[in-house]
Amino acid sequence: MSFIAEYKEQKNTHEQGMVKFQEYKKDLAKNASRFAQNRTYLPLAPRNSGFIASCQEENIPNTIIYSAFNVFNYDISEGNKNPFVLPLKSVNWEFILVLLFSFLAIIFTFDAVSGEKEMRTLALGLSNPVSRGILCAGKLIGTVIILTMFVVLGIIVSVLILLFSGQTMITYTTVAEIGGFLLLSLLLIACSSCVGLLTSVLSYRSNTSLLIGLMVWLILLLIIPHTTLLLSNRLFPVESSEVIIQNTNNSRKTIEAGFPEGKWRSESNNPFTPDHQIRANMQMEFMLGEKKIRDNWYNSQFSQYLNTSKMTLISPMFIFEMGNEHMLNGGFQRFINNWNDLHTYQEQFLTWFKAFDSKDDKSPHWYNPYEDYSTSKSKVNIDEVPVYSERIVPFTQRLSRSGIYIALLSIYTAILFYISFVLFIRYDVR
Repeated sequence: MSFIAEYKEQKNTHEQGMVKFQEYKKDLAKNASRFAQNRTYLPLAPRNSGFIASCQEENIPNTIIYSAFNVFNYDISEGNKNPFVLPLKSVNWEFILVLLFSFLAIIFTFDAVSGEKEMRTLALGLSNPVSRGILCAGKLIGTVIILTMFVVLGIIVSVLILLFSGQTMITYTTVAEIGGFLLLSLLLIACSSCVGLLTSVLSYRSNTSLLIGLMVWLILLLIIPHTTLLLSNRLFPVESSEVIIQNTNNSRKTIEAGFPEGKWRSESNNPFTPDHQIRANMQMEFMLGEKKIRDNWYNSQFSQYLNTSKMTLISPMFIFEMGNEHMLNGGFQRFINNWNDLHTYQEQFLTWFKAFDSKDDKSPHWYNPYEDYSTSKSKVNIDEVPVYSERIVPFTQRLSRSGIYIALLSIYTAILFYISFVLFIRYDVR
């Protein structure tokens, strides 16, 4: 229900923004140079699979700024009327699984062995013709089935609510995404249950195993992600924005010093003035110099994020979140796909503008990324301009990318269960 209200508001905000954007583009189309030079803000549309997982999209940029000459930077636009009133963390099934069901899995299994020993039912159970391996596996499977059943029922109710709300459509892709999410959920529940089972066979008292289980849960959920974030800032440092601004200003001063006098002169009525060529070349150098500095800065930020993600893969909760990010093509994966695709589109946009400009005899064809002194000022037919549209990543490709996280969760679960099984074989049931 919370997703429906949030999605409706985000969808309306995005649609209204796109209408205003089209009106603004029509006004700019009166001058081809300004049309190409204008910095366009591309907001990413809200995902209809957000009820499954937000993929931390509330914490990453959701707007990319570009023109025909460059993909400049990215920004965060909330659409919030009061910036001091921050939105609460999105409530979705990923959030519920990570926070609640991983905890419940430990609660359901922390006394699976130690609790029965205290009640003296463990020895009685093993007196029957049943092996310790079957008993150990049965306790794990029972917990996984019960908790997974609740997740499945909850997802079904969510889908029914969405269908009746009419705010979003459930497509075949959505069904496939739900299937992938349930697979990851099953593995997270199994892994968390194995943690609880392991703590149960490590102690002979249930209160001790509960304490150990809660400590492990807190370490995996909070301490490891925050510790790796602190380590990544030291191991993979990124320059501050102040340093980047200073480097950009220094680059501009160096470039400007290399151009002759008259570089800032202009005559709006005479585009073929030689000074316009000098000015266009200098402005282009400004942009390319800043682009080089900023692209290196952005790439270092992306690398820091990816390296931090690799360090955090020791936590099953984070593996679960990363698997969902790839499965749903959300979060950083969606952002970086659009970031790279926009660079390709920007080159197509610039090629179109140069072809349009070459047909104008009133233009000297000196490309200036910021001013319209030396390129075409003719009116543009918007229908002829290449349009950017977000590329939909096929679900099979997303499933393939999330395969490593499915494998990691499976391996963690197998290792934890094997250790629990070995310890249970040697467990003193008396």
